[in-house]
Amino acid sequence: MTKGIGTQECIAFRKGYFLQYEPICLTLASGFLKIARDQGYIEANLSLLRLEQSLKIADFNVSFDTDNTTAFAKKKASICEKYISDLAETEAHRACRQLVAPFHFKLPNPSQLGAIKPCLERYKDFSWWRRHLHKLQKRRIDEVARDLQTVHQNANPYTSGWAIQSRRNQKRRNDAYLSSTYIANDDGQSFTLKEIADRTVSNPYIRRAELMTRSKGFEIVANHACHQAVFFTITTPSRMHAQLRFGKRNPKFDGTTPKEANDYLNHIWQRMRAKLHRSDLGIYGFRVVEPHHDGTPHWHLLLFMAPKHVKAVTNTLRDYSLKEDGHEPGAAKQRFKAALIDPEKGSATGYIAKYITKNIDGSHIKEDLYGNAAPEAAERIDAWASTHGIRQFQQIGGPPVSVWRELRRLKAEESGQIEEAYTAADAGDWAAYVMVMGGPNVRRVERPISLLYETEVIALPSGELNPAALTRYGDLKKPTIRGLVSGAEKIFTRLRKWHVLKTIPTDKLVLPQAVPT
Repeated sequence: MTKGIGTQECIAFRKGYFLQYEPICLTLASGFLKIARDQGYIEANLSLLRLEQSLKIADFNVSFDTDNTTAFAKKKASICEKYISDLAETEAHRACRQLVAPFHFKLPNPSQLGAIKPCLERYKDFSWWRRHLHKLQKRRIDEVARDLQTVHQNANPYTSGWAIQSRRNQKRRNDAYLSSTYIANDDGQSFTLKEIADRTVSNPYIRRAELMTRSKGFEIVANHACHQAVFFTITTPSRMHAQLRFGKRNPKFDGTTPKEANDYLNHIWQRMRAKLHRSDLGIYGFRVVEPHHDGTPHWHLLLFMAPKHVKAVTNTLRDYSLKEDGHEPGAAKQRFKAALIDPEKGSATGYIAKYITKNIDGSHIKEDLYGNAAPEAAERIDAWASTHGIRQFQQIGGPPVSVWRELRRLKAEESGQIEEAYTAADAGDWAAYVMVMGGPNVRRVERPISLLYETEVIALPSGELNPAALTRYGDLKKPTIRGLVSGAEKIFTRLRKWHVLKTIPTDKLVLPQAVPT
């Protein structure tokens, strides 16, 4: 692809470079060609050199295939195992942390896990290393594609082609695992994990339907309370955007990654929420995160509030949105937008519906903002969010959806003192559920119903630790949801014990068809 561009030394340099990172050489070559066309081959060569620190982390090549990544993970786990066998526990822990440090993994914390040993057990487990390395690879390669200016509306909108393929492969592996793994309960029922997952919000259809139900419910509550709906859009400073419109390089771009840009928006949102709380300005609604064409995130917020608070809430959000680089040209117009929603022109739910759908599966929408088919755009946005670990949807205010989901597991005769809440949840009436739970702006500790958590028994009658209460690394498992609490009453929603089957149940076997004679 790049043959004949530049001097013979340039061509030889690129050949060696592309061989070193062969699994992603097409992405690198495409980026080189674009930069060479726009800025000249010298700058294109330099751009490849600058990416060396992104593509090579210590002795790890982020373009390694699965086999090489697994081998690398085993090598590092083996080194950690030797530290653990040769050194005192504290010294081994320090040596393992130093070995992991260049990769910037989220490290296990002894204070959170209760001891150093569970941390060491993770460091010597090659699957722990492999899992973190795969996450690092996905994110870093997509960042490199974005830095090379190949992620934009005229080439690969939202995310790289490599990220799309990686996400497809991941989904295929997940689907194969879920479809082939059976679980059974103590009543003798057995299902594949796929059958279970398809009945939860893992199913895009159910996820979209639940979000729409909750949004519509909030709108009904707001209409009864005579609250105003306002739609806000918040965008990051221009320095965080890799590309201008139509695939032109942004000269202000400082290398901020999509994850870092979203963390920035999260940070200013925390400050906004704190200011609104101090000012006693109650809000509730939803947040949707989606990418610009170049993969830079921006936020949409559908918020309901008392009409007298609209100005104060809007000013607060605007002030924090524009606190950094707020005087740059176009900032006031492009980086913060607020639109009052007029019920006579359309519903608040209808306003946000297209953003929810566009970010899940694209159903009922023809195309995105850039003219791409909506299902294709939704797949790219899903890959973008998965690659960079970005939460696409979040409820703001209102009662927790986790309690709603547990209520929907109950039967009518089990509802007891929480009959009203059960009736609302069973009917899919989010508005009624909100009101039974005290309204949209009540603190969680003041809600009448909360989740019931329990942990496994730590010690057996013999005095030994119960293995079921521990993770594979030896630390205590997190408490699990068992039901609901209302006052002094406990209502159990999860009564059955489940376990993974090692063999396929006979009633699930698919027998070969008889051959006619």
